Amino acid sequence: MLIDCRFFHVTWSRYCTLPVKCILEILMFDCSFQTDSLTALAEEARSLKDEVDILRQNEEKVKKYESTIESYKRKLEDMTDLRRTVCVYLLSLSAAVAHYVIRSLVFLSLLVAISSDLLMIDFYIS
Repeated sequence: MLIDCRFFHVTWSRYCTLPVKCILEILMFDCSFQTDSLTALAEEARSLKDEVDILRQNEEKVKKYESTIESYKRKLEDMTDLRRTVCVYLLSLSAAVAHYVIRSLVFLSLLVAISSDLLMIDFYIS
């Protein structure tokens, strides 16, 4: 049987030549060394668990932020579509306004012509 101590290896056959007190001291030293390393591992496990808990909380926040970003992306796409639609309506509206302005100018020119003709008719009648 091989006992792993901090500084040396002792086989069972060598134990037989050592007094019981020495064997117990070696075993106690080995147990304390293993206890220290297990304690360090337990502390590391606790700190890693705490870190995992923090990361879980951050994961929840990230999921919330990602869903918010996705909703904003959809709203932005909707606004872009709405902007395109408004631009098309504005173009058609400006074309209609231009048509009505031209029509109003034609009617105005006809009104001027008719009023001058009426003045001429009034002049000749009187």
